Amino acid sequence: MNHDGRVRIDGPHPIDVTAIPGGVELDVAAIVHATLAYAVDRLTDDRDLYDELQAVAETAPTPGHAPERLPLERLVAELMRGASTEVKVYGSSLRQLVAALHQAAFPKPVPGQIRRAS
Repeated sequence: MNHDGRVRIDGPHPIDVTAIPGGVELDVAAIVHATLAYAVDRLTDDRDLYDELQAVAETAPTPGHAPERLPLERLVAELMRGASTEVKVYGSSLRQLVAALHQAAFPKPVPGQIRRAS
């Protein structure tokens, strides 16, 4: 555990786990980075997709007018078609993740709210 309470789960895409009141925060920056890199690669390698991106940019909203959502939705759907949506966690990293989530699921008592058996 880091000094800020985060637990780093190593793996192909590291995940940081932090307990928060009532739950857990998962920092998945490595996953977002990989997804964005994939999208940029697709856009630069596929001229048709790049043209779709330009069409989306050209339909940007003007003051007082709602943006056209369909071109953006089509582009996102096409990019999602080949994107990985799975995060693989193996062996000791899986045990680390389970332990971090288990620890976060049972919050520590707040000082002053601890009941003492009489």
